[in-house]
Amino acid sequence: MPALRRDDACARWSHGPSLLPAGRDRAAGAAPLQHTAAAGGTGGPVSPGSQRGADEEFRRSGRRRRSRRGPRGPAGRAGLCRGHGAGRRWSGARAGAPTARAAGRAGGQRCVRVLDQPDVLRVLSARLYDAALAGAERRALRAWRRELLQDLEGTVLEIGAGTGANLAAYGPSVDRLLLVEPDPAMRGVLADRAAAARPARAVVLAATASRLPMHDGSVDAVVSTLVLCSVRSLDRALAEVRRVLRPGGRLHLIEHVAARPGSLLHGGQRLLAPAWSRVGGGCSLTRPTKELLAAAGFDVDDVRGDTLPVPVPFVRPVVRGTARP
Repeated sequence: MPALRRDDACARWSHGPSLLPAGRDRAAGAAPLQHTAAAGGTGGPVSPGSQRGADEEFRRSGRRRRSRRGPRGPAGRAGLCRGHGAGRRWSGARAGAPTARAAGRAGGQRCVRVLDQPDVLRVLSARLYDAALAGAERRALRAWRRELLQDLEGTVLEIGAGTGANLAAYGPSVDRLLLVEPDPAMRGVLADRAAAARPARAVVLAATASRLPMHDGSVDAVVSTLVLCSVRSLDRALAEVRRVLRPGGRLHLIEHVAARPGSLLHGGQRLLAPAWSRVGGGCSLTRPTKELLAAAGFDVDDVRGDTLPVPVPFVRPVVRGTARP
């Protein structure tokens, strides 16, 4: 089956060329899927196997509840067509889009591929994510992102791209931007923003950091900002980062981390950690990310500690910089 891309007429999946290697899933005989950042453009493939793996791994990260307002899609599943007007409505959307129920009725006839509808809490989280970080962006994060990313070039992979907060920080030397995001609600927002910001270069991929759909040594840099705190299998994710990086490539990161062990702040982080993880999508307040990077074989001499100027003290300790495998 040929590769698929989004069609400009109804933003559905349609046949189109494949630009990126499908990786290990191609070897297994799976046909690639690609989700373009711009309607009618071309993008990189994600095989159905890796798509299903990403969705299944994401579902296991927490309890999923279906919206009672959502439609029932094919085979009795709640579904929205990815890229449909209502899909955008549910994932941070445009005024005047058709209702989710109307899109569900049309989905069986108009869409080649139907993805699970995100539950209400996931959609709400995607919509509120940027608002929650607005203060931190103004005070420090926006400048940190530019400092970290503006000089990158070649093929860049961003894991956990979220709603696209880093898009404005990438410079003109980035030839191909691969944006990996497992959360379907955030991925919808990300696709719209990537299409508006850099349609010729950005590709949105449904995958997880622990199972990246790229060949060995195929990217020049990997970017992770406020992501590694919530990766369940960090050792697997770091092994994947090492695998896909070309010789000389680096991991560029900004991550909030555990405070100094034995400090009052660290005690508060440990006390709050279980509840924080439940409401924060598995985010860990007590992860010593720099130490874990070193244990995984990364050179962390260029990773430095800093303080994020935010009202919530438990996420103030951060590390930022570059790590070499």
